[in-house]
Amino acid sequence: MSAAATALAPVAEQKTDAAIIDDIGTNPGLVLTDPKQGDAFFAAIKRVTLAEVSGLSATDPKQRDLIKSTAYKITRTKTAIDKKRKEMTAEWREQTNAVNARGKLVTEQFDALAAEVRKPVTEWEEAEEGRRAEANALLERINGAAMVSVDETAADVQARLDDIRGINLNPEMFGARMEIATDAQADTVKALSDAVERIKTAEAERAELEALRRERAEREEREAAERREREQAEAEQRRAEAEAEQRERDRREAADRARREAEEAAQRARDDERAEEQRQQAERDRAAQAKIEAANARAAEAERKAREEQERAERERQEREAEQQRIADEKAKREADEKHRSAVMTRAKQAIMTCGVDEETARKVVMLIKAGEVPAVSIAF
Repeated sequence: MSAAATALAPVAEQKTDAAIIDDIGTNPGLVLTDPKQGDAFFAAIKRVTLAEVSGLSATDPKQRDLIKSTAYKITRTKTAIDKKRKEMTAEWREQTNAVNARGKLVTEQFDALAAEVRKPVTEWEEAEEGRRAEANALLERINGAAMVSVDETAADVQARLDDIRGINLNPEMFGARMEIATDAQADTVKALSDAVERIKTAEAERAELEALRRERAEREEREAAERREREQAEAEQRRAEAEAEQRERDRREAADRARREAEEAAQRARDDERAEEQRQQAERDRAAQAKIEAANARAAEAERKAREEQERAERERQEREAEQQRIADEKAKREADEKHRSAVMTRAKQAIMTCGVDEETARKVVMLIKAGEVPAVSIAF
């Protein structure tokens, strides 16, 4: 019997429990590899240890030591099983690593052999793929050359036409598509030939039109120069007549100005007298108005201060009410959150109890999960 089994041997145990404990003590690995024997072993340990501490009181020193001793025996048994578990898993890992290393080597060997056997086909496929790619590129180049943009000249299109005509189509490259390539080259050559003729005709028409435009522009420039000369002569004549008229107007205006200045001097004297009277009256009016404005300002200031005091009191009342409402809202939120969390944890506890766990144990499991003590498990509130 192992040290763990010896430590847990009860003073007065049933033979069946002792036999079970002795079997596992000899081979702790059975708990890990045979679930039935493991469950039977735990049940036997539980019956034996609970029988040992049944009726014992923690208030009595000797009985308290016996309870602690029994608990320690359980811990030693657990340690022996865990040690065996580590030994077994270490052996399995070594075997797994050896198998994986050999499997990798075998895989590489077979892959290399398959590649070597298939090498002629692979080389042919790569060459065939290159030929098809080259044929596709050349065919795309031929077909794309037929497109003529509006800004190309006849020389541009002629150069591309010469390039397409100079392409020597290789039957080995195109294979079954040789006829397609030949037709494409012929179609592009025809399209480019037609485009060259069409662009040359358009360029000739544009050149003729440009010559006509230049001729008309030169004629219009000559006519405009002659018109400017006539208009300049007429303008000089009108300017001389206008200067004569202006001199006569200046003479009449000088006489009128002298008369008006005399009248204005007399009027200014009268205006100065009235202005002085108005100034004195305005001074008296300003003094009276200043008194009225000072009284109005004092009344407005008193009204402003009263209004500010009233607004301050109203703001303080609104702030107090807002703070009271905020406190009430936070309290209600906390109470609702606590109620929700309690309900979620209660449902979690009830779900765990459906597996046969008692209520207190289920409650403790839920508390551990909430506290984050159970790895990879959490409660969603």
